[in-house]
Amino acid sequence: MRVQAAPAPLLRAWLAPKFSGVTVADAVPDEWTPDEAPVIVLADDGGPVVVAWSGQIVRSYHVIRITARGRVRTAVGELARIAAGHLSTARLPGIKVHGVGPVLESRDPKTGAVLASTLVNVQARARQI
Repeated sequence: MRVQAAPAPLLRAWLAPKFSGVTVADAVPDEWTPDEAPVIVLADDGGPVVVAWSGQIVRSYHVIRITARGRVRTAVGELARIAAGHLSTARLPGIKVHGVGPVLESRDPKTGAVLASTLVNVQARARQI
């Protein structure tokens, strides 16, 4: 049986070593504040699944959301752009990155952190289980 791949954990693991002093995770750590080291969150916002005539899943498309959080606006925006740039060059088996969106900035009203987000389009080959 073939099931959808989960590209976000693979991409996080691949991206994390490229950012010294920055947390790359699937969620903002509990009790995190902008006074701590910046955080980059990679989340999978999903997408369509391609199924063969036999009913087997062939591949899936995913929108990976990159959100950088920190205290300094210019630095946070640059983190998001660099993360997207790294992902656009990722060469991981079964994963193809094919498009990066613009970086949008915002502020988290709860923590006061500056946010910078972008979307990366990913195609992932189904995996056999």
